[in-house]
Amino acid sequence: MPALWLLVTLLAAVAAEEGPAGDREAVYQQVEGRRGGEHREALRTLYRSSGYEPVWLDPDGPTPQARIVIRALQDAAQKGLRAADYDGPLWPQRIADLPRSQADVLLSAAVIRYVSDMKNGRVNPRALRIGLRVREDEREVGALAWQLSRPEAGEATLAALEPAFPVYRRTLEALQHYLALAALESTAKLPVPRRRVRPGGEYPAVVLLARRLRLLGDLPAWVPEPRGKSYGGDLAAAVGSFQARHGLPRTGVLDAATVQQLDTPLRQRAAQLALTLERMRWLPRRFSSPPLVVNIPEFRLHADGLSMRVVVGRAWKHQTPVFAGGIDEVIFRPYWEVPRDIALEQLLPALEKDLRYAEREDLELVDRSGRPAGDFDAAALAQVREGSLHLRQRPGDRNALGLVKFAFPNEYSIYLHGTPSARLFARSRRDFSHGCIRVEDPERLASWVLRGDPQWTAERIRAAISGADTVRARPPQPIPVLILYTTAIAGEDGVVQFFDDIYGQDRALERALAAQAHRGEG
Repeated sequence: MPALWLLVTLLAAVAAEEGPAGDREAVYQQVEGRRGGEHREALRTLYRSSGYEPVWLDPDGPTPQARIVIRALQDAAQKGLRAADYDGPLWPQRIADLPRSQADVLLSAAVIRYVSDMKNGRVNPRALRIGLRVREDEREVGALAWQLSRPEAGEATLAALEPAFPVYRRTLEALQHYLALAALESTAKLPVPRRRVRPGGEYPAVVLLARRLRLLGDLPAWVPEPRGKSYGGDLAAAVGSFQARHGLPRTGVLDAATVQQLDTPLRQRAAQLALTLERMRWLPRRFSSPPLVVNIPEFRLHADGLSMRVVVGRAWKHQTPVFAGGIDEVIFRPYWEVPRDIALEQLLPALEKDLRYAEREDLELVDRSGRPAGDFDAAALAQVREGSLHLRQRPGDRNALGLVKFAFPNEYSIYLHGTPSARLFARSRRDFSHGCIRVEDPERLASWVLRGDPQWTAERIRAAISGADTVRARPPQPIPVLILYTTAIAGEDGVVQFFDDIYGQDRALERALAAQAHRGEG
């Protein structure tokens, strides 16, 4: 015990000394003493690189690099983060009041949190049952913080932490724009019309409506402010532009749904954009080739040079999951292996009423090996119900998968496919499936997926679709696929779009982020 007491006394004396040796020992004690502290291994990596010397603060004050990172922590809201999570407002006073070694370690902890949040996101998507895997490497985070402290570091070093996707940069600019707009926004609410106001009609708040649309950029600046109550012309065109950006039919008719979207506070729009940036930080930073992206709330598929409408899973019980995968096979004229829940809930009741339903819908019975298993009768239906036989739909125009299926291995048994129910693509809200994703133009998508194989010409694809047999094709390498969920995004043309939170995932992410709020340790 005396020896231990002597060691503690000596360490305390060293830590109290003026000069580099005392600073170094004080830093060492603080870093090694952070029992169970957040990002402790990253903090160790950073200070091992510095030899446990302070990395941000010289005897005369913050280094140039420290001033850059402190400014970033204070401006974190401009990146869709929270300055309070990194103690942004506190740094001037802390640096002035605290011993250099203590302030240095506290600043390092905040920088490491910022680096981790930029690289991996603030919330682990797995905690939200989202099928994206974030690679969390504490040593890498510590090494990146060390890079930020080096004399050659600057704004570019900070920017390199962020995703390099063009859509991320566009969405980031949109967030900053909407934060600025929110500061200018009027709190006045537009009156909800009792009846829809068509062009040529009257609306009592046309002036307020025009100002709102001008602020949002849908009404050009050169259009003069309206007088009276007359609604139409440029104002109706601006309403149509607004509707198209907010997931509404572009009618130019002013109705309750449009006014509700117009009255949504711009700080809420900025929050939606910040959630998009959080989700983008969950994504892989590199892809083997340009990915195919399905955005669930948008009901749309995007790829390099390709965009089309899709139908996704119903919000009630059949939500399409969020995950990443890779299309490794295109199947023309596919069979549909009927999922058990659909067989039990929909097809068996129809068959039990009328066995001729099987012929009308091209259904057949198969055993567990996929071999045909005879005719439909009461005994066969009983075997389907207990699971020894299964239902399968033959290829053809009635097939629920349409004429093309795009397969990619995943834990959810989800894939993209065509559909015989093309009329659903005309709807503005398109969540009608049991979870799989129906695509508007499967022939065009097949051409895009197989574009790397010169043997799969447009003529050959068309022949496979119209032929009699099931044909399988594989792209030269799997095509990366991202099934995403984001209610706000900036397109290639810079137009910012917003969509309804149909699955409630924005609310779930907001709750998770609130639980993570202000994780500082000092």
